Amino acid sequence: MLDPTLDSVARIAQNGRMEGAVHAIVVRDAQGLHLVARIARRPSGIFYLMQRDAKAFQIDSDKPWDPHASYHVDGWHQFKSFGKHELPKVKRQPLDSDFSGAQALFAQSFFPGDLYNLRVIVEACSFVDVFAIPREILCPGDNYTIAVDLLAPGAGRLEFSGAEAVLEHSFLDASPCIHATLWRWGDAPQRDGEGTTNGAARD
Repeated sequence: MLDPTLDSVARIAQNGRMEGAVHAIVVRDAQGLHLVARIARRPSGIFYLMQRDAKAFQIDSDKPWDPHASYHVDGWHQFKSFGKHELPKVKRQPLDSDFSGAQALFAQSFFPGDLYNLRVIVEACSFVDVFAIPREILCPGDNYTIAVDLLAPGAGRLEFSGAEAVLEHSFLDASPCIHATLWRWGDAPQRDGEGTTNGAARD
């Protein structure tokens, strides 16, 4: 099942709802669950982790790709790839009791055909919660963006100008909640607010 296991939920609650919560964003089809990203909430911050095989994407490098975005508890937000910062770190709101409104964690654009280069997992019981996107709702000729925002209680997601929200999901293990939205668009995406697009940060 794609629902969180009782053991995982109990473990998060026992540890203050901040210790080791790992969620997943997947695309579901007949092959299984294509793992788009893992989202980890840890005492040091919130991390958007993209497990990628450089060879599958025809990238020639001896170093691990390991692309990921991180939003640390002190408010520093960054994106790294091949062990290096892709852009300068940005200082935002700390993840404390005064956190308000919405802050972007990451936004990742893709075409449906890109899914075949992603790892396929058989089941999702190792994750606390899963945002499962049905493959049949993705049109082959369209471009999509998965945007992940951190939301204070009562706050709304950040928007993409000219894009259509197709599906969304909130990971509610702690505050701020982690909110993921699947957007469909025809032209280059423009984010209304701070965020990242196509793997690059926007201020």
